Amino acid sequence: MVIKQRKPESHIGSWLILIYIVLALIVIAVLFLNTVKVPYEVKETIIIKEPKTEIITINYTEPYEVKENITEQISVKYTSCGYEDINFSVGYIGDLSKMAYDYRSETGYLFNPSSSSDPSGRYIQKAKICNLDIYNPEVKQVYPRDSLGLKILFKVCFLYDNKEVECPNKISILIANKPCKETNDLDMTWIAPFDPKRDIKLKPVSVSQKWVCEDRVRNVDGKTTQTVKIFQKSLQRKETREILVDKPIEKISAIQITLWEKLRKDYRL
Repeated sequence: MVIKQRKPESHIGSWLILIYIVLALIVIAVLFLNTVKVPYEVKETIIIKEPKTEIITINYTEPYEVKENITEQISVKYTSCGYEDINFSVGYIGDLSKMAYDYRSETGYLFNPSSSSDPSGRYIQKAKICNLDIYNPEVKQVYPRDSLGLKILFKVCFLYDNKEVECPNKISILIANKPCKETNDLDMTWIAPFDPKRDIKLKPVSVSQKWVCEDRVRNVDGKTTQTVKIFQKSLQRKETREILVDKPIEKISAIQITLWEKLRKDYRL
């Protein structure tokens, strides 16, 4: 009995056929997937221009008229009369800041040195009052005979360091027949210890007056004319206008893609 052995080449051929079949199926599947097309929805965002209404404020100017009356001013001369105080001046004689007495002017600080080391003496001051309406000492004006009579009532005030302490006395000065007059040595007297800060001044209370007339000029209203002036005023108004604004819209469109592309998009291959 003869036993025949199978050749190994027959198995190899079977495997080759199987491989060819698998490769053919793969090729057919690839061709099928890349050939067959199916519908697929695609989402995309597009920008469209959409009209929109808005209210805006507009600034503008507008002319307007203003009527103005202009009155002409006319100068008119006239005479004004009334009572005024007579002009006068006061000049002081004697230096009270020095502890000395001037026997020529009879002013200064008079005391008895034998009474004590710091005696309480008398401050004696004089004043020269002049009627300036009839006398000008700078130009030595001649005194007229028809002069104005000047009568002044003064307070005699005591001062310390230029501050008023008291005004205990009053004196009346009448200047009738000469331009100036001096006070008496007893009119302005202050009994006190010496101090260079002490002083005596006159303060006027009442002054005789004079009747004065003078030419003056005043403006009076004349003819009135009317003028028209043009001005500009600022105004605002509201207006409505349409503008285009961007508006995003999602758009879904259907396209044809291969079955392989759909698988890749669905399963993110």
